[in-house]
Amino acid sequence: MAAGEDLKVQVMMVGGRRCGKTSILAAMKSNFEEQFAKTRLTVSFGDLDTLEVLEAKNNEIADYFLGAESRTFSPDSNPTEDMMRYTVSIGIAEKRGKIKVDFVDYPGEWLTDKEHKNDLLDCMKNTQAVIVAIDTPHLIEENGRFNEYRNFCRRTGEMLKMALEETPAARRLILFVPLKCERYLNDEKMEEVRVKTEESYAELIRYLARSQTKYEVAVTPIFTLGGAEFSHFERDKQTGEIKINEEYHTPEKAVYCFPDITVKKPEPKYCEQPIVYLLAYLMQLAGDKKSNQYDTVNIWGKFGIRFQEWFLHTISASDYLTQKSVVLQRLKKQDDGYHIVQNPMKF
Repeated sequence: MAAGEDLKVQVMMVGGRRCGKTSILAAMKSNFEEQFAKTRLTVSFGDLDTLEVLEAKNNEIADYFLGAESRTFSPDSNPTEDMMRYTVSIGIAEKRGKIKVDFVDYPGEWLTDKEHKNDLLDCMKNTQAVIVAIDTPHLIEENGRFNEYRNFCRRTGEMLKMALEETPAARRLILFVPLKCERYLNDEKMEEVRVKTEESYAELIRYLARSQTKYEVAVTPIFTLGGAEFSHFERDKQTGEIKINEEYHTPEKAVYCFPDITVKKPEPKYCEQPIVYLLAYLMQLAGDKKSNQYDTVNIWGKFGIRFQEWFLHTISASDYLTQKSVVLQRLKKQDDGYHIVQNPMKF
């Protein structure tokens, strides 16, 4: 581990093709500084490529609103073409030390690609936090007829179970993140979204429940668009049937609309919450690691650690746990589809 790194963690974005994995990353970046500007937490991105990809995704979302007068649009564009890694460093202002986080994003098509399935499984084995992106219209509409084809709930769950079986010692964070659910928020149906989410991943959730002290699990919907919502799946004008992509067995096009065409920019809601949960998890892990290091050294080692904290301003265990308390003040636990399924870290 590089000097100055208190903790190194991999976060994997999991989900089917074009369900919104990259959008979660972009939304978290956009909303972090607004939510945490008055705290001592700092976030820096490790390279320009990361910034360019995430800024492009945010610009894409903003561009939908430029044509609001046309009333509809279809957001299925610019799929991830290869496995991407985005590096982020998290620190505390005026303190030495950091947490390095590698976000892994992959093409959803890889879940059914024999050439890449083992690559995904290996990546899952080396992952400490999992963010499961869920395309909500495919989850809910048509009685969930397209859910498995789009979100791959069972396949994702089985792969995660296999990965966890081979790396049983680590504590992990598992977040289920429904996306594209503005319509269901406006229609006061987010409890239905929560229930359908937990039903769709029931086998995985039951598996995680066997280790109540190890896995922090929550449903955390986000609303990346705001001001725009799912309208319908495109239908054939002659038959009235939904147009189906024969390769993927999902609707050819999902159509979104603007309930209020005077809204000219996205009005995101709760987009910071996945990173709030992640930060609480990271602060706990880093604080515990620091405490364990102090407890396992002799008296001279303890003196050296305290010297670095007092005079070199390195981050201490108490610094991390104090910041966890700050983060938890911004954490949403219930309503609007939010639900902490199990809570060993006391969020």
